[in-house]
Order: sequence, then structure tokens, then C-alpha cells
Amino acid sequence: MTESKGIGLTSEIIRIVSDQEIKVTAYQPYLNRSEASLIFPIPLYGKKYVIATYKPTVKAKFLILSHREHTHVNITFPKNTLYNGRIYNRSYPLNITLQRHQVFQFHSKSDLTGTIMQSNETVGIFSGNECANIPSQSSVCNTMFEQFLPASKLGQSYVLSTVSARNSGNIYRVVAAYDNTTVDIPSLSQTHTLNQGYYTEFELFYNEETVLVCDLPCLLVQFTIGGGSDSQRSDPFLTLVPAIEHYKSNYIVHIPSIATSQYQIYHNYLVVMIPASYRDGLLVNGNNLTGITWHTVFTNGSLDYACASIAITNATYTVSHVSDQVSFGLIQYGWSSQGIAYGFMGGIRENTTITTFFPPVITLQPDDQNNTLGQTIQLECTGISNPASTLVWLKNGIPIANTDDFKQVSSRGRDFCLGIYSQHPSANTPIPYILLTAYNQTANVIIFNNYFKSTVRRTLAPYETVAISISNFMVNDATGKTSKVFHVLSDHDITVKLYTIFKFTTDASLILPSSFYGKKYVAATYVPALNARILILAHQNDTTVSIRFPRGTYYNGQLYTRDRPLSIKLEQFQGFLYQINYDLTGTVIESDKGVAVITGNKCANVPVGVTFCDVLVQHLPPIEALGRNYILKALDGRKAYTVYRVIAAYDNTVVTKSYPFQTFILQRQGSFYEFQLLSGQGTNLVCDRPCLVVKYGVGITADSITGDPFIIAVPSVDDFDSNYIANVPRDISNFLSLFPVNYLQVIVEESFKEGLTLNGTAFPKVNWLPIRTLRNKNYMVASIPVGIGTYKLANNNSNATFGLLQYAWNSQSTSYGLSAGIKAKIFISSYPIIENLTESVMVPRGKVIDLQCQGSSLTKPVMISWLKNNLILSPNQYIITQINITENTVASQLMINPATYNHSDIYRCRVYNPHAAVLSSNIAIVIQDPPNPVRNLSISNITADSISVSWLPPKHDGYSPIMNYTVELLNDQSLLVIKNCSSSLIPTQCLTLTTSATFQGLKPFTVYYLRTWANNVIGNSTASTLQVKTDEAGIALGYNSSSIQINWKPPVITNGILGYRVYQWRSNQTIKTLKNSVLVYDGRSFQASATNLEADHLYYYQIIPYNIKYGYLGIASEFMNGTSHEDGKYIVVTE
Repeated sequence: MTESKGIGLTSEIIRIVSDQEIKVTAYQPYLNRSEASLIFPIPLYGKKYVIATYKPTVKAKFLILSHREHTHVNITFPKNTLYNGRIYNRSYPLNITLQRHQVFQFHSKSDLTGTIMQSNETVGIFSGNECANIPSQSSVCNTMFEQFLPASKLGQSYVLSTVSARNSGNIYRVVAAYDNTTVDIPSLSQTHTLNQGYYTEFELFYNEETVLVCDLPCLLVQFTIGGGSDSQRSDPFLTLVPAIEHYKSNYIVHIPSIATSQYQIYHNYLVVMIPASYRDGLLVNGNNLTGITWHTVFTNGSLDYACASIAITNATYTVSHVSDQVSFGLIQYGWSSQGIAYGFMGGIRENTTITTFFPPVITLQPDDQNNTLGQTIQLECTGISNPASTLVWLKNGIPIANTDDFKQVSSRGRDFCLGIYSQHPSANTPIPYILLTAYNQTANVIIFNNYFKSTVRRTLAPYETVAISISNFMVNDATGKTSKVFHVLSDHDITVKLYTIFKFTTDASLILPSSFYGKKYVAATYVPALNARILILAHQNDTTVSIRFPRGTYYNGQLYTRDRPLSIKLEQFQGFLYQINYDLTGTVIESDKGVAVITGNKCANVPVGVTFCDVLVQHLPPIEALGRNYILKALDGRKAYTVYRVIAAYDNTVVTKSYPFQTFILQRQGSFYEFQLLSGQGTNLVCDRPCLVVKYGVGITADSITGDPFIIAVPSVDDFDSNYIANVPRDISNFLSLFPVNYLQVIVEESFKEGLTLNGTAFPKVNWLPIRTLRNKNYMVASIPVGIGTYKLANNNSNATFGLLQYAWNSQSTSYGLSAGIKAKIFISSYPIIENLTESVMVPRGKVIDLQCQGSSLTKPVMISWLKNNLILSPNQYIITQINITENTVASQLMINPATYNHSDIYRCRVYNPHAAVLSSNIAIVIQDPPNPVRNLSISNITADSISVSWLPPKHDGYSPIMNYTVELLNDQSLLVIKNCSSSLIPTQCLTLTTSATFQGLKPFTVYYLRTWANNVIGNSTASTLQVKTDEAGIALGYNSSSIQINWKPPVITNGILGYRVYQWRSNQTIKTLKNSVLVYDGRSFQASATNLEADHLYYYQIIPYNIKYGYLGIASEFMNGTSHEDGKYIVVTE
């Protein structure tokens, strides 16, 4: 890769090919600015990345490198980002296409940390900054440049060590690659939960180390702080931190001679992170290390790590271990006094496997097959994951399993709920119609009005259609709960359709029966001229509905968002209408019982800016009934385009269109993409997981044809039926002569086209549009005009299925559209449910831990396994029991007895059946221990009769808060000296809440031992002990690293009230006069302190008494010296 400038596509790359394995490192040296990066080989490229930059002084950058043709990349920015005149963000990703050896470069004046890249082919990603000050208030900036690892190669466990020979700390950022990633930093007592692309930042100070653990793979980067924060004139740099999973057993390190000869990078180091018990076996160029300062990093587990920095020069080094089974991490970095710095990861194990967790990966894909009738078909597929997964075969997106696992549903049914909402005000008094159609049996139908508690009864002869007009009073127009709901019951299968008709405003919808009702929906509306609407209808009592809006939305004075859903409780046949003047497409609706969802608009211009607006009404299928494969064609009879939207029912839905060819990713559930098909055009649209596709008729000014907008939920190929009844009732078509011409659009596989029939006869000759699918199948689409009447469509081949849409418009700017019917298989038991899960627990060492998990599933058998740190536990290692409560419900217990330190971890239960599995939320088991010892125990202010002691809290509190500290004072016979201390909680011993204590009333020139330990509710830490000797009796200098305390006694004969002046000289002042001294004290006390001194430095002092009333000076004391951090000295004051 060469240096690329600007924004957009370029072919400026360098390709390196070798017949043997090599290591490639890229250096970017400039005067006063440089960086470097390890370059990864193509096998380490990936399809998903998260990146990190820093707040730019100039620009933040990234670069995407493709090595394959037709590489489609989806870029999700963390905030509003402008490119080519359009704004992109988390909801609206940027899609680009790269050819082989092409590069896309982007830069921004905003921090790009958290940008997510996803692609259909593996790519390489470089990211960083043109120049950044770290931290932002630092005085120097530097180039940041690093190649990033894909999410599939990221680790979960990291050992962090700050750089050596710098007194400033390091800044770290951890970026989540997956939603709900838990980040734990024990030494900082920090725990964060992050969604993908979000990050947290923290700082470690000089010589501070820690571990960091993510429960899912995460990115960790390290920034050094720029010069000005310490005495070194170093620029900041960026490096990836290797995860423990990346560690290797050997490395090759090289410092190019140009780094030292031309750019004076004389300070070069290797940071090594290695299991502490193996550190002595580390070799550099085959030799053991000497003179290395190791720092131990406690991991709260069975394996602690040691870190050290090794100084190197411009040469080539091999870093290895006496045992090739020991792996360790390596970071190389350096800087110069010219303000140049660099840093990068020393290497990565090429066969990196994230052993703690990785999602399922297909390793052997089944091949497409062409077979003749009667032949045996054998498909093979293998996959890997951790924890282990179950392979499930699917046909047309539906899992293949026992018939008990499926619910076959059709738009023909016997139990329906529906509600009606109002139209554009110009409609004046619209006439709603419920259209009932019987099939091959007489149907007795009851329509129950839940508001008036009244009923209407109708008897339908076979294949008869009846239109029933509805009182306009039953139209819903107010936001909130409503009882204006109809319940339709029949003793035989019927179809129900809803028409809302008036001059200038009409639409229609197929009404789905209760067998279709689901617990999860994504909504489709349009940009409203007048309100977008969602009407939810409950079919059972005590139905709780959760509504997650695509953006901040108010209801009853409260703000609701995607992350703060609105919760509504409904009774049987009760509805809830929500309406607002913005597009509600992408709203996610979830419920604990099956509900019906009708969405649309009071009035909408489609597309925006095209007149006129019209009502949109659509009864939506639930997510579990959605398909993945759609055949789409623009509306016949219109010269203008047809508008489509595809809406993601699941996160990270990959969508591909055959014409014009396009691939993009809908990253978040509810996100959507809008596109158009011109008149006469068709396409195949495929989602890699179920998605909702809707089509919109457009307004009159799009082509001067007098049709208003309408909406249709497009049936997928999976939803096609083998026969339909379509009807244009006289009651509706004759109303103001609205619809003289109606269209039936047929979508059929080419091989079944000739078998189509209409009312029992051969299908009429029409102009068919061929559409070739992405799987190389041919479909045919055509529309036939029909008038008033009933139309039966079928196929002579009983195995053939096809799709049917019905639509119309007229000269009075009125239109409608609906699906004529759908048939779907709903896999009702794909995912088990977890119940009665134990919450996280915190127990003392030695106690019993009892974890409980209960799960149920409609698919049998249902089983439970337990995981620790995402690894499946063996019943041979733990006490695991399982009880079958019913044939569909099982309970499991994990017992740990006794609890030990090694049991502290994250546990989860996994409930699974032969087709699917679900993992519980994290159960954190924390084993409480006594705290670690106190740190940095030190003595200060030693006098003849007093001692002060101070310390830092333990590095780890044993997962129980420190209650207090105990300090014992012992004599040289190790016998306890009962002495209370300052700030003690009780009078008989030194028990303090603070991290310091002072003992007084001691014997002069006596040896004492101070023992200090920390206490929590579990117990006491190991004691830390120091020996100290009090000063001789008399006038003494107390001390610490930055101050010296001078004590004296008054003269025997005072001759009045005395004051005292204390003068100070530095050791290099050979001639000491009052003129070149520093007056450190002038007052009446017998004690003074000289402060702000240099550590380990010699000072001289002299005390002169004087008569305050007359100003007469007394005899000066002798000169005495004292050293900060040295034993006390004595000054005798003459009378």
C-alpha cells in the first residue's frame, strides 16, 4: 500500500508476494512525525471490523483495501458524517463497491472510533490519524497509522503494560465488536457493557499494569501520551494491544538503520507480556535476560503475568523461550529527541483461534444440485463454533424438522381481528367495508362489534363474496387504547379483506387470521403528509406490548426511544392506536402473546414531493412469517416507477438485488432501504435472514396518470399459495364508479407458467416479464386487467405455487392495492425459553454455590448445559443435575462445593433442543477473599518520640470493601507495644479508616517494628512490616522526600518574649551569609518545616532567636545539615 491522499477510490497499492513466509512492517518516517505498523497477510483479512482513531488535530482516517472483485463494503459511522453531499450515520450506512486491488480512503475532522465495516469478501483495513494530540490538550501531535484485525480475529483477554522510560501514562480504548459486550478492568474496579462500535477510554499511569477481559471479542488499542507530559520529547503513537489469544512462542524484531542514522530514534524497546512462572526462560538472540525489572500482573485467576521493557538498538533480534510451548505477547516501540515516535504489535499467531468464544462458522458448504424426479439427494454441511452448535437444515429459509415443529398458516381462516383508522379529512365520511369470501363450503360468519357488544351474522354460499359496510363511528382517530375492534368468526375457512373507500382517498388490505398472529413485528409506514400510524390488536387477555420507536417519540408526556420502549397492556379484543407526524417505519413491536398489527398513514405522498397524498393501510405478517426471497416487478399500467422498501427483521441483514445488482447490509433491526423499479423493470431481492418488503404505488404527478399511493406487503416466494380467489365486488366498484379496471399481478416460476388457469380455463395470453433470480432460476411476471366479478386462479400442477397481487386506480385519483393471499410455514419452536435463572452471586471462599436454570421448548427433547467463561463444563468436574419437570420443561442445578478462588468467573446456562439453542445472561460468580497486602508502606516525620506511617490501599480488595486498617507497633523483642495512634477508632489499638497513622510518646533512639494490614468482612490481609528507629532526644530534624522538619528548645535564659528565625542554605553554597540564605520560618513556635525540597538533597540550617519587643538578636545556633529522605539531625541552640 502506498500513501493515499484525498477521499474516494484509488488503485495506489503495493502488492508483496513471497515464496516463503516473511514479516512485513511499514514505517512512515517524516521530520518530527512518524509511525509504523505491522502488515498482516491476506489470510488474516476479514469481513467485519471495528476501528479506533483519536480526536483529530488535523484528520482521522481509514483505508479499505480489496483483493477480490465485486467487494461490497457497508460502512457504519458512529455519528453524522458527510460524504459526497449526503449524511451517513448508524442508521444510514455508506455502501461502496471495490474491485480487486482497489482502495477506498476516507478522512474526517471527527473521531472515527467505533466505525463498523462489513463486507461480502475479506478486506484489509488501515486506520489512524493524520495528526493527533494525545491527550487533546497536549502540545504535540503525531501521525497514527495501524492495520487492524477483523472481528473474527480479535481476542477477549488482554494484559496491559505502560511503556518504559516515560513518566507519563498511557491511554487505552476498548471497542466492542459485538452488542452486549461486557468489559471488566479489575484493577480499576471498572465494568462496562458496550454495544458494537461503542467504546470506553481509561488511563494507566507510569509503571502501572492491569488485565482487561471482554466476554466477547473486542478491540483494544493503546495511545502513548505526547511530549510535554514528562521530561521526554516524544510524540504520541498508536498500537494494537495483542490479546493473550494472539501470543506466539517466538518473534523476529528488526530496527532499520535509517531509524537511528537519519531520524535519531535511539530509544527503542520491546514490551513483553509472559506468564509470570515462565519469565526466566525468555531468550533474546538465544541468551537469557539480565538486569530486567519485571512487574507482576495479577489476573485473579490461576495464571499471573509478568511484564518488562527491553531496550534494543538498530539490529535484528529473535525473541523466544527455552520451551516452544510457552507463548507470550510483544509490542515494539521507540522515540527520539526530535519528537518522533512509533509503536506496533510485534506479531500475531497465524492460526489464531479465540478459544473462549466464537460464533458458528460453516466450514463445508453444500453444493447446488440438479436432480431428476425420483433420485436421492444428499447434501453435506459441516461447521465449527465454541460453544458447540447444532446444525439445522432449512428449505426456503424454513428449518426442516418434524411436522410437529411447524405451524402451517394461510390467509384463509376462521378467526380474525381488525380495526379501522380514519382517512384524510377530504374524505368527509369514508365508507369502510369488510369483504368476506367463502371457499368450497358454506360458511356461517359472525362479526362481533367489541365497542357496542353487538353482532352481525351472514351465511356465505361456496365461493360467494359479501361486502359489509361499517358505521363510520367505528373508525379510530384518537391516539391511545380503543375498543373499536371487530372480531370475525366462521365455521369454515374464509378470507377477510378491508376496504376504506371514498372519493379521492382509498386503500385496502388483506386481513390475516389469528393463526398468523405473532409476538414480534417490524412496522412499515411512509413519510407522512398526515400522521403515520400503528394499530395493535390484542387477541387474548393480559397482553403486554412493547413498542420500540426508531427515534425519540413522546406519548403522554414521556419520551420513548429504541432503548426505552413504550409498554402497553391490552385486554382481549382491545386495540392501541399510535400516530405521529413522522415516518414510523422500522418500529419494533414485541408482545408476550400473539397480536395483530395494522400500519400505514392517514395520508402520504409517495414519494415525498409527488402529489397527491392518500391513505395507506396494511395488515402486516409477524417476523416469524416473513420470507427471504422476493420477486419484484413495477406496477403495470403506470408509466412511472414503483417504490419499494426492504426492512430488516434482524440485525446485520445482508440484502442483495439482482437488477440492478446491489448488495448492502441493514445493520440494525428495523433499519430499511428504499429503492425504485422503473416501469417494466423487475428484480429478485434476497435477504440472508427474514425481512419485510413493501411496495408503494406513486402519486399522480409521477406520470400524470390519475392514481394515488397505496401500500402492499409483498409476499415472498416462500409465501406463495397454489390457488387463490380474487374478487372485485359490485358494491365497491360501483361506488362512484371508482374502479372500472382492476389488475391481478401473477408471479410464477417459468416451468409452472403453462399450467396456470383462470376460472378453470387456460390462462389468457399476456405479456410476461422474465426475471432471473440470484440462484439462476427463471420467474415470470404478468398483470391481467379484470372487471367486477370473482376470479379463481390455480395451476394444473398441484405442486406449483405462485404469488398474486391485486391493485387498481381510477380517474378520480383513487387507488388501492393488496395481496390476494399468502400461505406460510411458521417454525414455532426454533428457540427455547430460559426461566428461573440464578442471579449473580458473591460468596466467601469455602461456601457452597448453587446455580439454578430452567428452560422450556415446544420442540423435544429440551436439554441444559452449563458454561464457564463460555466453555462447556463437564459433569465430571462439577456437580450438575437435570430434572425433567414436564416433557417440554427441564431444570438444571450447578453446585460448587466448596467455592475456591478459581471459581470466580462468568457462568451461563445453555438451553437447547435439536434445532436451536439460547444462552442465558451472564451469572457472575465472585469468590470473596481477604484483601491483598497494603502497598508502598513508608515511614515519615521521625522524631525522638513520634513516627508517622502511610500506605496505599491493596491492589485487590478480595471483592469485599476494605472496612479499616490495623497498625501494630512492636518492640525489638516482637512484643506488642500498646500505643494508640492518631485517628484510631478505638483507644486500645491503632484501627483506622485512613491510610496513615502517627504514633506519639515513643522512646528516643529505639527500634520499633510497624505491622500494617487491611481488613474486610472476610478477613485480614497479610501484614506488611517495616523497621524504624526513633531519633535521639533533643532538637531534631524530621524528614520526608520533599520536606525537613526542624525542632528546638528555647534558651535557658530568654530575657523577654522570643521569636525565632530559621535560615536555609543549599549544599553548594560554600559561603553562608544571611544575604544568600532562604528564610524558612519567622515566629514564636519551637518547630518549623522547610518544604518543596528536592528529594535526596543536602541542606544547611541555622536558628537565630530574637527579642520581639526590642528586636535584639540572640546567639545563632551552629550550622547543621539535613538531607531529605535521611535520618534526622540535631541542632543545639545556644542561650
